[in-house]
Amino acid sequence: MRLFLTLFLAATFSVNAGVLDELKETPATKYDLGKMQLEIFSAFTTQKAKGDSIKNTKFDFYNTSVIEQNNRLGLKVSFSGKSKYLTQEQCNSLHKVTTNFFPTEKLAKNMWPRLDEEKYTQLSSELMLVTELVDENNHSLTIKCGDI
Repeated sequence: MRLFLTLFLAATFSVNAGVLDELKETPATKYDLGKMQLEIFSAFTTQKAKGDSIKNTKFDFYNTSVIEQNNRLGLKVSFSGKSKYLTQEQCNSLHKVTTNFFPTEKLAKNMWPRLDEEKYTQLSSELMLVTELVDENNHSLTIKCGDI
């Protein structure tokens, strides 16, 4: 019985080691690493700021999430408030707050270190920054603006 158990465990661990070795051989692209950093940043920001009131507005910070569409990557920043305040004008106003708080140039440099300045300039223009207003009582009621 011990011999069988020892052989079984050895076979199990050797299979796992093989998969780990295979994973180690699969390279991650700089894009993958930057996207992962952006996702971590997004989760951390949501955890730290959720529910914080946005000064001089009727909105609270709701969350951030990473978005990927049309071969572009970006950050969606959501704010929650009463439905009567969900207007395109309010969205545009909060988008200014979003772009001041999350400048794409800074995001590019933090997520993808060691690029040259020309690439940072190009990358920051390619990153999307979307602002979303969410009804506090009905989360499916939203207004978006920015780099949609």
